[in-house]
Amino acid sequence: MAVKVKVTAPQFKSIGSKLSSDRVQGIIANEVIKLMKQFIAIGTSPVLGERRFTAYKDKTKYPGDKKNSKPVNLFLSGDMLDAITYRVLKSGVKIGIFDSDERAKATTHIRGLNGVPQRKFLPVDDGDKFIVSIQRSIRTLYARLISDIINK
Repeated sequence: MAVKVKVTAPQFKSIGSKLSSDRVQGIIANEVIKLMKQFIAIGTSPVLGERRFTAYKDKTKYPGDKKNSKPVNLFLSGDMLDAITYRVLKSGVKIGIFDSDERAKATTHIRGLNGVPQRKFLPVDDGDKFIVSIQRSIRTLYARLISDIINK
């Protein structure tokens, strides 16, 4: 059984303005960051088409034997992953690492510099996207937020 609902332009504007609020954008960004870290923790890139991270060549060179062979989870001190955050822009949300010290580490991993294998954990290049499950989670969260707005 189909249900018809009449929606006028002012209602669309109201929904759009509420969805673009800093609070809602923060909810979306925090969920994406949480999901990214879950995939990184198991050694899988959250970037579409990247798959598992390349293994460490010499894990013994890390301080205090902190590196396991598997999974490659980019966690040594945790500082770089803790620095993943977001900024709300007029056009949406930008997720990234904005701290300059941690950004240098991230760039080394994402680009594969200084002998470090490329381990892309942020979609930084044109055409890069999050993996399908993260995209699906974003759509589901937006649908829930729209439903909450409409049903208030």
